[in-house]
Amino acid sequence: MLLFALNRHSKTGIHQYGSELWADKSGYYVYLPATFIYHWDESKIPSGMDTLLGTGFGMDTIRHKITTKYPYCVALLQSPFWLVAHLLSPEKDGFSLYYYRATNFSAVFYYLIGIGFIFFYLRRSFTKTISALSCMFLTFGTGLLYYTCIEGAMSHVYSFAAFAALLYYISINKFDSKKYYIIIGVLSGLIFMLRPINIIFLGLVLLIAGVGKEGIMGRLKNLLDKRMFLYGLPFAILFIIPQLCYNYYLTGHITLDTYSDEKFIYLSSPKIAEVAMAPCNGLFLYYPLILFVLLIAVFKLKKHKAALSIPIGFTLIYIFLYASWWAYQLGCGFGHRAFVDILPFFALPIALSLVGRFKYFFAGLYILCMLYTFKLTIALYGCYFGNGDWDWAWFSQLITNPIN
Repeated sequence: MLLFALNRHSKTGIHQYGSELWADKSGYYVYLPATFIYHWDESKIPSGMDTLLGTGFGMDTIRHKITTKYPYCVALLQSPFWLVAHLLSPEKDGFSLYYYRATNFSAVFYYLIGIGFIFFYLRRSFTKTISALSCMFLTFGTGLLYYTCIEGAMSHVYSFAAFAALLYYISINKFDSKKYYIIIGVLSGLIFMLRPINIIFLGLVLLIAGVGKEGIMGRLKNLLDKRMFLYGLPFAILFIIPQLCYNYYLTGHITLDTYSDEKFIYLSSPKIAEVAMAPCNGLFLYYPLILFVLLIAVFKLKKHKAALSIPIGFTLIYIFLYASWWAYQLGCGFGHRAFVDILPFFALPIALSLVGRFKYFFAGLYILCMLYTFKLTIALYGCYFGNGDWDWAWFSQLITNPIN
């Protein structure tokens, strides 16, 4: 995967469309050079750098401030790799080749952490073979590969890793340990500050995932235990404080509303069909494996109600949530990219389908889905360029064109 990422980006160079730090990705990344090199003084950054990086961040020449609407936690997780690149780079400007390549190492590292937690989560109930196959299908049959190797500086693979770790630790259910509450607090704060909209899914995960004999009310009681407020909540707040500090530096106000101009304007007429199936980033069109996994989850829901209600519920909430947002397509992307964040919760229904008399049928089906999505991963270069949301001619060309 690292070789794939490095090879793909060797063709794009730096400071241009398709490179590791173009557009949104530079908005997540800019916290690192701004903090360690330029000390948040816009006048010290090379002139025009915001334009060279696709305007993912801005430079306020009047107040001499560096502006970005994106939260800081992607940069936090990238920082060890960034610091190594800074030590090795002959150019200490934060925007040269070494810094670009560091993001590839970072993304693959956190992918491995996330997929590792999923593997060990599944190993609690399944064989090594089924656990490994489930991880493989999840990687190559969805946008996870794309958002690790091609768009690895976006927030999605980092959210994926954090949710995977949270799922694993919640499944352990060690509510008698203060260390457990600290871990839950750290992961919750991290998930929130990676993508604040994930707070909607975070609350449901904490409440439902890992529910056992105690039921929902028993789980709620454990979550509201005083140890959660003594140990978990302070560590969650720790991740919020730096964002409040940045927002105060930028606006003079302590606020978390970084997307204030981006509203849910389609609440009365959500773009559900577009989010689900349109050639412009349709969820099931690019990741058909997810559609089959959902059908399996519905079929097995009665036997595994608590665990399988999460992927079903998450998909319904996700589609309606983003179908109501002003940018329901989420701009440039491979499929509906934010879905990558919650992929860990689809590992269980995949594994369940690989047990029983239909296991070879489902394995074959997943392999076909994996090959299809992998072909699209290789073929797509950065963005949907069709006419409107439903340009099937453009999508047909994407599928049938030979791989470059």
